[in-house]
Amino acid sequence: MITAKWCRKFTPPVQLDSLLVFARKIMLTREYVGKSAYKLLGENTKYWEIQLQDINNKAVNDLVDYIENTYNLPLRFDKSYVSIWEYGEGDELPPHVDPNISQSASVVVGLIGKFELYLNDHDTNEIIDTVTYTPPEAIILNNTVYKHSGKCVDNYRLGMLFSVDPTFNIRNWFND
Repeated sequence: MITAKWCRKFTPPVQLDSLLVFARKIMLTREYVGKSAYKLLGENTKYWEIQLQDINNKAVNDLVDYIENTYNLPLRFDKSYVSIWEYGEGDELPPHVDPNISQSASVVVGLIGKFELYLNDHDTNEIIDTVTYTPPEAIILNNTVYKHSGKCVDNYRLGMLFSVDPTFNIRNWFND
């Protein structure tokens, strides 16, 4: 199955209300990055970033522990970060491959709204596969290897993204 190599969906045991409160506090107290700074963002898309080591939130830290222990993915490393991603009405994520600089893969947890994620052909951008997820579902995305895109289905989407250590061999992990 193609999905096994580029994206895996799972449902973590999360405290969704606590994660939403954490996300909202970050959104209200920190500057966001928008389209003018990052061209891959839709018109209404914003994200906020915080270093994982600076987070003192039980729900977030429990989620990181669960992912690291269950899936053997290193989320805690020097310069590891968490991003809060907000997509507005009509926002889409255009086809792209993320650089393997600050992460080797991403773990994304849905907080609000349905999101469709697509695997795109590297040359033509044709959609090859689709993974749809809704809160509290999460995905492990092989985003530094496979071209992907997506769209907000419910006119609003909030998600929490964790970076996987850039030195981690994600290709081997997805092949296991």
